[in-house]
Amino acid sequence: MLRKERIYFPSASSLLEIRDIDVIHKLNDVLRKKRGQSLLIFDGQGKEYEARIKSQQKRKIILEVVRLVRYEPLPKIQIDLAFSLLKSQRADFIIEKATEIGINSFTPFVSSYSQIHSVSLSKLSRWHNIAKEASRQSGRLWIPKVNHALKWQEFLSIFSHYQRCFVFDKQGGGFIKVIKSKLSPRLRNILVVIGPEGGFSPSEVKTFQAQGAEIFNISSFILRAETAAILASGLVKIWLDDAV
Repeated sequence: MLRKERIYFPSASSLLEIRDIDVIHKLNDVLRKKRGQSLLIFDGQGKEYEARIKSQQKRKIILEVVRLVRYEPLPKIQIDLAFSLLKSQRADFIIEKATEIGINSFTPFVSSYSQIHSVSLSKLSRWHNIAKEASRQSGRLWIPKVNHALKWQEFLSIFSHYQRCFVFDKQGGGFIKVIKSKLSPRLRNILVVIGPEGGFSPSEVKTFQAQGAEIFNISSFILRAETAAILASGLVKIWLDDAV
């Protein structure tokens, strides 16, 4: 019987050579998989396969792809999340939980009250790995993209790419009564924007509005940025699924 263990491999040919030490350790020492046993491989691009262990060594495992198990095209409506740069653990939480919710991509950016103002390549790599692992654990077939951090003007330039831009900030108007009416199956992409702990400055809110974005207050309480990110992403995803 096919077990539910899943691992990520970026491409799938008839034979796969696994040399990642962490994956080998997981298969050999944690899951104690044996030659001839099966597992699932997903490529992060919409496909999942059943594979069988053909050979095992301490530094290499050979898998034989048996069959395609699942295929899913990209969702017709993409929900992207942009968040003002936060301290590492809080950003990690956003990447992990929003991946589980179904966010398509992440764009960190710098605003007036951002806690940090740059992102190293190692941190971007860490975020990608978090998204990859969250995709594996949640059963997703598509791994969300983690974009490079953008400066303020660079960030504003992406608004024109979206049919709907929802900015969540305490300066916004009513949330629940309005936003559901703005979601429809005809949409193709939505940008959800979350600010830092101190929110956006009044001038930043005016700039968002000039870009055609809509500003909403997500709660009557004061929320941490990571809490607001997950709440906003989850509500938009749920309501969009209902609209479709």
